[in-house]
Amino acid sequence: MVMPGYYPPKADAGSSPVPATKKASYLRGFFILEYLVYILFSEKHQKTYCGMTSNLIGRFKSHNELGTKGWTVKFRPWEVICLEDLGPLD
Repeated sequence: MVMPGYYPPKADAGSSPVPATKKASYLRGFFILEYLVYILFSEKHQKTYCGMTSNLIGRFKSHNELGTKGWTVKFRPWEVICLEDLGPLD
């Protein structure tokens, strides 16, 4: 659990902002993806965004580089300021 006000250290240029977090649990022959809730902050625009994903690195790249439409595209660059591991969703 990440406490309010926690800001992870800034990443070095060319590295991922946080370690890879995609996890899977194995239960009765099925893989169950575990999910994270994340909060992004755009210092340049003073905006926050909350999302949920099972692939934080891919989603972060989508928000900052790959995406071509949507709300977050207008307020780049983003940084991850909070993570909460939800575990597997039922």
